Amino acid sequence: MPQQNNIYTVKELNERIQELVSGEPWLGSLGVEGEITGLGTDKRGHMYFSLKDPSGVLAAVMFAGKQVYGLKFAPKNGDKVHAFGHIDVFVRDGKYQLYAKQILLDGVGLLYENFEKLKKDLEELGMFAPE
Repeated sequence: MPQQNNIYTVKELNERIQELVSGEPWLGSLGVEGEITGLGTDKRGHMYFSLKDPSGVLAAVMFAGKQVYGLKFAPKNGDKVHAFGHIDVFVRDGKYQLYAKQILLDGVGLLYENFEKLKKDLEELGMFAPE
């Protein structure tokens, strides 16, 4: 039987992990390049989305206010962006995410371009024809 030195509640463990993450200076201010996916906005105007690249996905949020309303473009799924902010743990859900303060458009993402090319190729083959 494994030795049980420390037993934590889920909340206690998530709080301890949050302390570790928030204590890392390099996670306090960084930029992440990725493609927006799963973009949604709640009734308060907060934007929830993920950033992905060919090998991973990172959850992200941008709170309503001058950050969201100060964007120089309307973000959409498939946009390649540079998102700047900090990483923190959302204790209730036990997940880490990027809390974005600024997002800059960097073009259309490669994954989105590949998806659109595949869709076009399949259309040309008649895969979406009614018959």
